[in-house]
Amino acid sequence: KTPLFTVQGYLDTLIEGGAIKDKELRKKYIERASKGVERLIHIVQDLDMITKFESNDLNLDLSTFDIITEVQNVFDLLEMEADKKNIILMFDEKYSSPVFVHADKEKIQQVLVNLIMNSIKYGKENGTTEVAIENINKNKVLIRIQDNGEGIDKQYLSRIFERFFRVNKGGSIVTGK
Repeated sequence: KTPLFTVQGYLDTLIEGGAIKDKELRKKYIERASKGVERLIHIVQDLDMITKFESNDLNLDLSTFDIITEVQNVFDLLEMEADKKNIILMFDEKYSSPVFVHADKEKIQQVLVNLIMNSIKYGKENGTTEVAIENINKNKVLIRIQDNGEGIDKQYLSRIFERFFRVNKGGSIVTGK
């Protein structure tokens, strides 16, 4: 289900199904519809960013910041989601000093949230999501995010950067333009 159909389903049930008269059910359905709207907003923002990137109209707000602190901020943000599946968010080691990067902090955070959220969503219950940060040289930092989920079959790996490509949990392929 797309977030749009989810929102529509909850609102239709409220309006046509009579659930609007039940205070508890009404609150529950409105909260769920609200979450669907939030997901839609994120999708629209992602599509807007992709469009700007493809038209070379993406403006970056570059600054220098500690990537370790930023990863920890994303861990804090997603901790409740991880707790639902009893997934531990962790670093591969204790980092005693900061690792500074020069990048667009908001866009880096967006990438980190997307990747870590996917590791929670598709990772195994009672599992881990581990982030490793390697300072390669003065101009390059490698960030590795690893979970213990099933992963993507090798036959689909070459397609993971196609727009809207996704392999459903059932193994079927979802793609669009």
